[in-house]
Amino acid sequence: MATRKVDLRKILQPSDATALGVILIGLFIALFLDEMAVRLIGVCIAILGGVALFMIISPRIAELSIEQSKRRRVSQPPDMSSDTKQDATGVRIQFRPDEYRQSFGSDEGEPTAFIDDRQGLLFDDADVAAERRPRAQPTAEQPDTTDALIGTEIGDGDSGIRIVGVRKAGSASRRAPELVISARAARGPAVSTTDASDRTDDDLPPQRAEPARKRDAASPRATGDVSSSERAFVTGVDKPIGPITEETQLSEDVIVRPKRKLAESSAAEPTASAEDVAANEPAGSPTAPAQERYVDVPKENIVESGQDVITEKPDTIDVPVHPHAPARSIPITVQHDDDDGELLDQTEPRKEFEALLNRVLQVIRSMVNARTAAFFWVNLEKQQLVVEAKITDAGGWFTDQRKIPLGDDVVSQIAIHGRPEILTSIRATAEPDLLPYYTSKANTVSFIGVPVYFGGSVVGVLCADSTEEDAYDTITVGFFGTFTKLISGLIQSYTGKYDLLQSARTLDTINAFRHSLRERGATPPGFVKSLMQAAVQSMDIATIGVVLFDAQQQQWAVNEVRSVHDGYTLLRGATVSLERSCVGRAIAGSTSVVSYGDQGLLRVAPGEPSMDGGQLVAVPVMSLTNVYGALFIENDSAVLTHQDIDVLEALGEHAGSYLEQIYTSETLQSNAVLDDQTSTMNRQGFLSRLNEEFARSVDYQTPFTLCLVQIDGYPSPNAAEEEHDVVLQHVLNHLRDELRTYDLVGRIDQGLVAIGLVSSRAQQAQIWAERMRREIASSILEHRGRRFSVTVSAGVAEADPQDSWETLLENTYHVLRISEEHGNKVTVFA
Repeated sequence: MATRKVDLRKILQPSDATALGVILIGLFIALFLDEMAVRLIGVCIAILGGVALFMIISPRIAELSIEQSKRRRVSQPPDMSSDTKQDATGVRIQFRPDEYRQSFGSDEGEPTAFIDDRQGLLFDDADVAAERRPRAQPTAEQPDTTDALIGTEIGDGDSGIRIVGVRKAGSASRRAPELVISARAARGPAVSTTDASDRTDDDLPPQRAEPARKRDAASPRATGDVSSSERAFVTGVDKPIGPITEETQLSEDVIVRPKRKLAESSAAEPTASAEDVAANEPAGSPTAPAQERYVDVPKENIVESGQDVITEKPDTIDVPVHPHAPARSIPITVQHDDDDGELLDQTEPRKEFEALLNRVLQVIRSMVNARTAAFFWVNLEKQQLVVEAKITDAGGWFTDQRKIPLGDDVVSQIAIHGRPEILTSIRATAEPDLLPYYTSKANTVSFIGVPVYFGGSVVGVLCADSTEEDAYDTITVGFFGTFTKLISGLIQSYTGKYDLLQSARTLDTINAFRHSLRERGATPPGFVKSLMQAAVQSMDIATIGVVLFDAQQQQWAVNEVRSVHDGYTLLRGATVSLERSCVGRAIAGSTSVVSYGDQGLLRVAPGEPSMDGGQLVAVPVMSLTNVYGALFIENDSAVLTHQDIDVLEALGEHAGSYLEQIYTSETLQSNAVLDDQTSTMNRQGFLSRLNEEFARSVDYQTPFTLCLVQIDGYPSPNAAEEEHDVVLQHVLNHLRDELRTYDLVGRIDQGLVAIGLVSSRAQQAQIWAERMRREIASSILEHRGRRFSVTVSAGVAEADPQDSWETLLENTYHVLRISEEHGNKVTVFA
């Protein structure tokens, strides 16, 4: 416990020598002279000198009292044990990390969802309710492998490509549909997309023109543990790469993955608490999660923070009171910069987080004796401390470097071991080794630092220092611990808000794609253009292209490519290798591939323009069960962030479902035998039946006659689509009434109806056609208050056993054209 001391150097100054001299002279006269009158005069002189001295030093005493009032005691300090050590550096007070974590490292305010046990009765499978329960914490016998990297390095040095693997961001208890590489119907290359971690260049089979088969069961998407987000990083052999999952980049070097909500637990089990760690700790550390690698984001893309606040416009807010003060809220004047709107900018949660963090540091400085208050991110993977925010009066000594390597200094030890520390009586010779954020001796005497926990692991360090000895104690640690929980709450709020903004951005991109596809039409060319347009509108792109399976070439090829640079148009129609190219790896592995730098890698296809540096992102276009191609993007200057790639992945999955619908619709239409509008046979179905009936008439020597009926003036340019349907149904109803059950009828064009009269001669068919023509012409149609009639023209031809059914159809078309020239007429082929 700290003791209160009075520093006379702060009360008495050299200018006070005059008043002290007057007091001493008065005392000398009062004590050493004999005459009583002279002694009384000496007493008066001493009293006047004392009054003058009191008037001089009273303002200093008041200021000192105000400073000491900031450290008023409370009766109940935090219940934490500490060890005090004294060495060559000074006096060091270390607190127990487990006790501190129990008090200030637990997450509070997490939403909990009520789960009714009776919900399991709604399903036949009793395991459904169990899937919604939070997963038990891993034990030594059952280690947590949720964040483990599956797979090993694949590829060889000759190819210049390696895919380290994919990280399982979550698992599902139910078996997911197995993905296959779709090559459009049954003519695609049979490529088995096994797990990227187990695949080598030799594992990829050659392309064959046979039905696409299902992926190997070793694939992560084909097992019960389905990755919610898989992405492999591809680069040169000597460049470190790694996977990423859903995350939020809080700063240049720190990434925080948002926590799984309970609502998601039905599809993916909640991950361990270490999954939410912002700083990825190396293997071997006490709280180290599975090792991960993240891609550096260029510094120019990061907004620098932590600068001294510019005094412009004071504002009064209510802030928490220091534990030494009575339990109430007091008005504190907080000075802020000119752009105070950053706190209200709902579209910039990053700026809002930085501004709130600076406010926290301001409040800390206003409530404790602190010359410098700072917050550092902790990146144990890169062994770095990252200066995120600072408020200091020692700007001349504070380092300009944003990244500080971890070492033996006190801040690094707090980050590594997760224990609060207090330093008092810091020796001047040891200060540069203890405080890494000062470039030289700054006359620091006291220091306090506490770890900031998020998701159960240390993500940052909150610290302060002072030029006064014994400035901090156990109560100050509790005060700082309260603010660490506030910072953890800000991180959680930031990640939640960013999730909402990211979801809104993804939804806008998907809606733009759907709107464009609706305007262009649900066709493969319209799909490709809509996909590229939605991606370009969402982010900065220099080159974009789409790879699909080419049925004519029986190979994967570049369907379309657009670029601001020259030379990319030559890639249209170029063959894409699944074994050697980065885009091919995205298709074969059904995972996003990111490549940095050219380095002799085959990015898309042979003949592609060279790219010095820059970034390639290839995202598979896939549905739930099939992979239909890939969307690739290249940038030579700007770099797509993890969040941009997440948007592209969502767009690729959504677009894959649409493309699957387009292909399925085309397949159904090509194999359908009925017209969906009239419920009669379509052209394909009628021609197939015509071939059969013609062959039977030849074999059994029975007559067969074909009749083609065309509605005159159909479709009319002045009539609505609904009126066309009414006219067509009117004609078909008259024809069906006079046909036998075994006669053929089908719509083979817009207003053309084909009739196959079984066992009928041409003369009989002519009589039947004339009767139909007269009945249709004499009948009256009523539609929307209009009364009108229609006429038809017909051509009739009898089958000749010496000819074929194609000749019969051609003869009937010939006489139909003659009838159409006159209108409302029946012509028989002779």
